[in-house]
This record gives sequence, structure tokens and C-alpha cells, in this order.
Amino acid sequence: MIWLYITFYLLSVFLIDQSLKYFDDFDNDKSIILSAALTISIFSILYFIGLNVPVLILPTIFLIFLIAFLYYLKTNHPRTQHSSSMDFKAFTFFNLILIVGFWSYKKAISLDGRWDAWAFWNPHAKFLASDNWQELFNPIIDHVHSDYPLMLPATIAGFWKLLHTNTNFVPVIVTFVVFHLIMWTLLAFIKNRMLAISIVAYLVFNPVFYNEIFSQYADSLLALFYLISVASFYYLKDKKDKLMFVTGFLVFSNMWIKNEGIAFAIVFSVVAYFSYFIKHRKKLQHFIYGGFIPLVLIIIFKTIFATHNDIAGNLGNTITQVFDFQRLQTIITFLFNTIYDFFPVIIVLILLYLYKIGLKLRYKTGFGILSGIFIAYIFVYIVSPNDLNWHLATSAIRLIHQLLPLFLFLILNALSTDKKQAIYP
Repeated sequence: MIWLYITFYLLSVFLIDQSLKYFDDFDNDKSIILSAALTISIFSILYFIGLNVPVLILPTIFLIFLIAFLYYLKTNHPRTQHSSSMDFKAFTFFNLILIVGFWSYKKAISLDGRWDAWAFWNPHAKFLASDNWQELFNPIIDHVHSDYPLMLPATIAGFWKLLHTNTNFVPVIVTFVVFHLIMWTLLAFIKNRMLAISIVAYLVFNPVFYNEIFSQYADSLLALFYLISVASFYYLKDKKDKLMFVTGFLVFSNMWIKNEGIAFAIVFSVVAYFSYFIKHRKKLQHFIYGGFIPLVLIIIFKTIFATHNDIAGNLGNTITQVFDFQRLQTIITFLFNTIYDFFPVIIVLILLYLYKIGLKLRYKTGFGILSGIFIAYIFVYIVSPNDLNWHLATSAIRLIHQLLPLFLFLILNALSTDKKQAIYP
């Protein structure tokens, strides 16, 4: 049965990929990556919606819909005359780097994951794979943080349900898929192939990065969707209006991964509206259409199923902390030291950008989104009811890890682009 679910995943990727190519010209690698990300989100949503029905019913219905939709496109729409092939030399070299890197990061791979995997993410999956999944939202056991969104647990639970066993092998495989997609997205969407391969090699051999990747936390899945959301925006903004539906779905799918994803979707929508969509109303319309399903899902989840989170429940007691400038200084200092100690490539690339380009703003929408979500993270620390030093020590690396692939995509593309062009949407 597990192979049937895998077949459903792969068939979904194929059908979405083929459908996209009826709307506009695509590079093959980029359309496959977008289709893979869409499939991860869609299947987790279908699993949650169908918790009270046999596990394969909704995926089957979805695949029938995709087949019918593709048939409709085939009979009513001419396919674009050309789709660019993949750069197989670069893709082969990329995979060789991952294979060689395995001997470095294999020590980080644990069947049990790390602390939050034991405490929250895998227990959530176990609840969702059981017949008593409603107990996840029992207020008596709210220490499992039942307000956390469920894309990762629902993905794992779908496979566990078919296997009839909660094997640790499944979250490890999901981790590898997310890892590969992050790296492949950087390779495919960074314009300068040499820079792309270099940064992939850096990440593969960076122990902090791969330790976070293989923790089995949802942070890496969020990092993937942050990255692919912005990458899809830049890739699809010059294509047919209807394709902005894909970006909308990906952006609002972040809300289904972690609570931070809710802030990301809000920041993305506001920044992209004022920097781009305000002049492209048709694209905005399809962006909204794409975000509708995941948005409705997270609203239902938060209002009907989930308990209140710590910050929301204590906001009245912590709002005065906004005016504590010593607290703000502590947060900024800690985050800078974390970047300096664990991700110095960020500082190096910023200095290189300033040296090569100066203060000219490139990829302003993307950097606006990145800056906005970083400010939102600082605000959460400011109003947090937890001990500040403990909160920073336990989460700062994870938050930077979430933003790192997106940062690399933006700054390396900015460095790759023609110097004569100073401003990018």
C-alpha cells in the first residue's frame, strides 16, 4: 500500500507539471519543482480534510480531477510550442555533491530526530494516523502545542496510516525529500549556475545547516516554502496571469506549516501588493484565487480545532515589552552573534553585495518580504511571555535556518544580474 501512496504523489507531480505547460513555456526543472511543492501541500490538506474517510479516497478523487483537467486542456488549449529542457550536466554534478556530502551529514541523521520532533511533530503525526485523532486537540494535553499547523504531521501520518505502523523511516524520508527540494530549487532558480552549485556545496558541508535539516522539525519544510514562494513569484510574474494562482497557493500554504508561516503570508501579500500587484490587477486576482483554499483551511483549523498559543494567550500581559528597548537590544545582539557564529556566509554576502552593487536595490519585493518576516520574528521575541534568553537560545538558529535559503536565492540572483539594471520588482 505504501507504494500506492508514493505512486499517487509522483502521478500528481507529473499531472500538475504537464498541466502547467499548457499555460506558458516552462523550464522542465522549474515546473517539476513547483509541482512537487504543490503536491506536498495538497496531499497534506487532503489527508486532514479526509481524516474520517479511508486514506486513499480524497487523493484518488484529486487525481481523477487532475486527469480530467489535463484532458480538458489537451482538447481545448494548444500547448506552448517550446519547453526548455533541464541542464542535465549541472543537475548531475548537483546530485554528485549531495552523494559525496552524505558522508559528512550522515552523522546528523537520526531515526528519532531531535527534541521538538519527539515532543511535537511526530506525536502530532501519531495522533493524525490514529482513529482517535481528535485527542490531539484535547485541552487537557495542550502541552503538545495543538495550535501548530499540520502540513508535516499530515504528510507523515498519510504514509503511517497505509503502513499500519509508525515507523521512523517515514519522517527520515520526508526530511530527505525536503532537503533535496531546497537544494534543487537553489540550483534551478539562481541565475548564475556556478554560484548556485557553489552555495549548494557550502550548505551540504555546513554542519549547522544539515543538523537543522535532519532534525525532523517543520522549520526545513517552512524554509522550502519560503524559498519556493518567492522564487515562483519572480519566475511566474512574466508569464500568463493565471499562473500567479500557483504562487498564491504556495504563499498561503506556508500558513499550514508553522505559525511563522502566517506572518510570512501576510508580509508577502502586503509587500507584493504595493510593489507589484497594485499595477497588475489580473495577477493579483489569480494570486487571491490560489490562496483561497489554504487560507480557509487555516482559518477553520485555528478557530475550530486548535487551542490558543502562548503568545496570543498572554498578549495583554506582554504588550508593554514593546517599549523595552533593552529587550530589543538583547534580541538584535543575540541574532547578530548567532549569524556571525553559525552562518557567517550571510555577512560575507552582504558585504560583497555592498562592495559590488552599493546601495542600489535589486529584487526589492523579495528583500522587502525577507526584511518584513525578520522584523515579525523580532516582534515575537519582544512580546514573548517566555524567558527571553531561553527563547532566543532555543529558537534563534531555527529562525535563521528558515530564512537562509530565501536570503541566498535573493542575494545571489542580485549579484548575478546585469549591473546596468538598478531596480528589480
